[in-house]
Amino acid sequence: MQTSVRKVGNSAGMTIPASLLKSQGLNIGDTLDIEEHPDYWIVKKVTTKPKYQLSELIAQCNPNALQDNTLQAWESNEKVGNEVW
Repeated sequence: MQTSVRKVGNSAGMTIPASLLKSQGLNIGDTLDIEEHPDYWIVKKVTTKPKYQLSELIAQCNPNALQDNTLQAWESNEKVGNEVW
């Protein structure tokens, strides 16, 4: 089965025939893993979602980043319930 490489914005993409999508259980938006070898690629559907630790996500945050105006407005509102922070 052959396909062609096409320009997609500043990148390139290839079309996958509908019959191949169906036979492999692929849907638009699925994530694929590409394993590169010297003369060929192995393409596999990613079936597991990454697992994150809260500490890893917090480590990526910049505590000095500017706050969005909406967030600033929300935090400056008068307390109306039993908030305790």
